Amino acid sequence: MWYAPLFEQLATTICKSNSDSAVAFINRLIHLVHIYLFKEKEIEPLFVLGVIKDLFDYSEALKDKEVSLEDFACKSTGLVVIHAKYSSEYEVYCSDFIDILRDKTISSALKINDDLVVLKQDYYNGKYNDVTILPATKVKTVNEFVLSRVNYFFVVGRFILDKLKLMERQCLIDLHYHVGVDFTYSLSVLSVLLLRQHNPHDVLKHLYTSLVPFKKKDVRFEPLIVFIERQMQSIDRVLSTEISSSFFRPPALTSQTKEEDKQPCVKHLTSI
Repeated sequence: MWYAPLFEQLATTICKSNSDSAVAFINRLIHLVHIYLFKEKEIEPLFVLGVIKDLFDYSEALKDKEVSLEDFACKSTGLVVIHAKYSSEYEVYCSDFIDILRDKTISSALKINDDLVVLKQDYYNGKYNDVTILPATKVKTVNEFVLSRVNYFFVVGRFILDKLKLMERQCLIDLHYHVGVDFTYSLSVLSVLLLRQHNPHDVLKHLYTSLVPFKKKDVRFEPLIVFIERQMQSIDRVLSTEISSSFFRPPALTSQTKEEDKQPCVKHLTSI
C-alpha cells in the first residue's frame, strides 16, 4: 500500500500530541473503506490522491496549531466520504459508512461511544417521545424489551448517519464545495511528501504498480506516471553511483595504517 506511509506522515504532522492514535485511526479508516467500499478491487487512486491532497492542504493551513484526535478524525472521515463519492464509478451514500463508524477504533476517535451512552440513557429514561422504544419503566415483557433493543439499534444507525452527513457538510464548506483532483497540484504535493519520507523509492515503486493499469488508457494519469518514472530513474542513478563508489573508494587511513605505510619508506631510506 503505497499510500500508508503518506497518510501516517500527515497524521503525525497534523495531530502532533496524539500521533500514535492518529496513525492508528487513519490506517484503520482507509483499511475499512477498502474492505466495505472497494471490496476485492484495488483502492481507487483518485480517491487516495484526493484525500492526501486535502489533508496536506489542511496540514499546511494549520501551521503550528494543535489539533485534537477527534478533530483530525472528523476531518479525515469527512474527506474520505467526499472523495469516495467523487471517485467511485458507482453510487456511494453516507449510509455506506455506518458500519465503518461502528468499528471500535473509529468510534473511539470520533467519540461516538460517548454520545451514544447519553443517547441511550435519554431514550430509556423516556426523554424522547418514540413509541418504538419504550422507557425502562414501561417494559413489561421480553418481547417489548427485544423490540425496543432492535429499534434502538436503528436509532443508533440514524445517529451515526447524521454525524456522517455533518462531517461531510463541514468538509464541503471548508473546500468551498470544490471537490476533485488537480493532477498538476497533486504532483507538487507528492513531491513535498516524498522528500520527507525515509524511503521514497518504495513508495514510488508501489504507486507506480498501482498506476500501471491506467497507462495509455487514462490521459489524466499520464503526467503522474511520467513523474514517477523519472523520480525512480533519478533515485536508481543515485543508488547506483553510491554502490559503485563504495567498491572503488579506498579505505580510510587510520593513524596506525599511516605509521605502517611509513615503515617501508623509512627502512628504504636508512638502507641507502
